[in-house]
Amino acid sequence: MGYNYEECRKALEKIIILDELRFNFIENKGFKSFCKVMQPRFDVPSCLTIWRDCLKIYLVEKEKLKKALKN
Repeated sequence: MGYNYEECRKALEKIIILDELRFNFIENKGFKSFCKVMQPRFDVPSCLTIWRDCLKIYLVEKEKLKKALKN
């Protein structure tokens, strides 16, 4: 299994959502340092980008829930 930027972003989004972290958490020096050690090729996206990605996930999950409740 090789490096995949999109999979890294999805994992980051999942952490933010599951652990209920603030979006600006990813701008902390400690977090960025950790990321560079874990995967030097991963450029941490801006908190606005992560916010948008999480909003997309929310909207998709909201629709799934609506459909499930209708049935």
